[in-house]
Amino acid sequence: MRIIGYEMRLKIAISIVETSYLTLVSIALFGIVISFFSLKNEKLVVAIVLLLILFIAALFIKIKLINLYLKNGKYPFEFISVLERLGLTSDLQINWSEDLINGPKKDTLVTNEFLGDNNLATDFGVKKVNLPIAIIFLGVSVVGFIYFYQRYTFKNSPVLLGGFLLFIFVGIYSLIKRRESKNDNEPVLRFQEKGVLLNENLYGWDKIITWKYKEGGKGSVGKIITSYYGIDKEEEIIIDLDAIRIDRIDCMLLLTHFKAKYG
Repeated sequence: MRIIGYEMRLKIAISIVETSYLTLVSIALFGIVISFFSLKNEKLVVAIVLLLILFIAALFIKIKLINLYLKNGKYPFEFISVLERLGLTSDLQINWSEDLINGPKKDTLVTNEFLGDNNLATDFGVKKVNLPIAIIFLGVSVVGFIYFYQRYTFKNSPVLLGGFLLFIFVGIYSLIKRRESKNDNEPVLRFQEKGVLLNENLYGWDKIITWKYKEGGKGSVGKIITSYYGIDKEEEIIIDLDAIRIDRIDCMLLLTHFKAKYG
């Protein structure tokens, strides 16, 4: 997908497709539900028709955006593969070329170029506690402890005061841990020619079968669950996006490209 001669990065192109489609569909579905409770007779019929048109428009826009990238984009295989794993192609009829089905030929894939064009790193460390948040958490815990300590005693309210003390210790520990690890750049996840290295375990690309994105609960980014051939049976690698500094789309792009190139 090009904009005035600019090759759009894959992550941006995928995000545009996903965000535009999900936003329009959510508005349409939410509007339909609200209409049933707030409108009657002709107004209800008109509202439902308009919202159904919006729903169809969302599908039409998604198709147009996908076809636009497939026609003009530099990395159609990686693009459509990630969309497929995000569940954004299940309702589409796509004219799958041989490259989209089987992947492009290995000699046409240039890893350094792919990484540079899409601003992708290959080494990722653990997420660290945000320093301002840790300071605020510690400050609130100290203020809360002082406030309630003036009104209660440990004998009368051991759980309340003990809880604030625990929060204070957690806050201090987080600050100390942050300071100790601020210069620690040792990656826990690394994409290499031989395979993906996770927590010092190397999983060869020839052993990796497939992967999928699994949404997390409230406040969770989710996980990438990768299947691979273990010693006796098919096993799973879990890349915890809440713990590792990697975006879900970036992770799937890297898995797709490296598997196609070196698998």
